[in-house]
Amino acid sequence: MVFVLAVGGAAGATVTVTEFPICTNGHASSPAISGNTVVWTDRRDGTSNIYGYSLATREEFSICTNGHAGDPAISGNTVVWSDRRDGTRDIYGYNLVTREEFPICTNGSPAWAAISGNTVVWMDYRNGKGDIYGYDLTTAEESLILSMESPYTSFDLRGISGDTILLRAYLGSGCEILAYDLTAHEMSTIYNWSAATAISGDTIIWLESSSGGWSMHSYSLSTCQETIAWTIAREGVEGWGYAYTDPAISGDTIAFRFWGYADDGSDWSKIYGYNLATHEEFLVRYIPSPPGTVYYGGVGIDNDTIVWPDRGNIYGETINSIPEPGTVALIAPALLGFAGIVWRRMRKG
Repeated sequence: MVFVLAVGGAAGATVTVTEFPICTNGHASSPAISGNTVVWTDRRDGTSNIYGYSLATREEFSICTNGHAGDPAISGNTVVWSDRRDGTRDIYGYNLVTREEFPICTNGSPAWAAISGNTVVWMDYRNGKGDIYGYDLTTAEESLILSMESPYTSFDLRGISGDTILLRAYLGSGCEILAYDLTAHEMSTIYNWSAATAISGDTIIWLESSSGGWSMHSYSLSTCQETIAWTIAREGVEGWGYAYTDPAISGDTIAFRFWGYADDGSDWSKIYGYNLATHEEFLVRYIPSPPGTVYYGGVGIDNDTIVWPDRGNIYGETINSIPEPGTVALIAPALLGFAGIVWRRMRKG
């Protein structure tokens, strides 16, 4: 569904918004995207499997249907996921070109996996602690990357982009955002506290909350400079009980999900986007929900496509251009159940 709007300014500004369903069986969650492929966890038959969808052909396909697969990640033509087919947690992969599945780590100790290019990384408890292990798809070799040592009490793997692994490391009373360079074998402390963080290329982002609201920070690995990219005032947000998911980033575009409870007791969630190059914020989707039904899943993004789960379904939006000041974005009525125009920076939906 495509909407083209020409509004704002003397000559006007054209904004093209394309929203589309990906999977609407009511049992899908945890979407991830790379290029033209979206993958997710699917429980349509009562067990946990991995399915995919081609944005180019608009066709759905199965990846792993053994009933024990979940939490997929994707980079290029390779999908990886957590798998309990043997009763313990392992990591398996799938080549989208050859349509072949292959084991990555089957010792029963790995946790959530992430992938970038030919490198797969995961948290591993074979030594009784959450170490970081890696696997090279070109050489089929596994290696210990980071051993969890004092002063840290645990690692939380947040992602990988190129040669940089992003970690949240806990210190007992707090945590740090860490970046580990696989080429230089060096660790850098990016920030001393944050619950929500993501990485793409040279840029690390994280979201902070305070009594006054929220702020999105960005950090350049090449220049070692931090900036506050975006702020949201608490007083401008509808209702109460606000929370947020981990953000997602691809290139200059950030997306994240924010939710809360309206004064009338109903739930809502909003998916926001922000462009680091143009410093423009835009609303991707406003999702009103009956009380107790709001869905708290996060978002995925690659290039100009954002994907998100909503109560067992997966939707996507292609951002063809970022709204300029004074323009509006039209939210697809087929997805929301009503027609509405939402102004950029509008907080009350």
